[in-house]
Amino acid sequence: DSLFARPYAKKTELLARVYDHDKGVYVRGYRALTLGWSDANTFLPVNFALMSSGKAENQLGPCLKNDQRTLASQRRNQARTKMNEAAVDLVSQALQNGVPAQYVLFDSWYSSPKMFDLINQLG
Repeated sequence: DSLFARPYAKKTELLARVYDHDKGVYVRGYRALTLGWSDANTFLPVNFALMSSGKAENQLGPCLKNDQRTLASQRRNQARTKMNEAAVDLVSQALQNGVPAQYVLFDSWYSSPKMFDLINQLG
């Protein structure tokens, strides 16, 4: 995941206060969660999720009304889920779409017994 800062945005949809671990402060923006495929020489982005905050007090931008039938609504709901859940969803979608994977590598921040179990269940 990477910080996608939007310091001058005010009314951007699902804009949130996100913590910048490098500077040690909260900034306006999003977290960009990217899933990629690699053969150790190349990296190809496969899918992404632009993450907001699940906490209402950290959300600065409005959220449009959700029509659960649209892709935009599904992305809005995904943006408010926990990062670990979104990461597992991205891996699941990639496998369903035929992206081969023998290993799943991620930052140590994501490592937990629940995460290992969910990834293992995906095969």
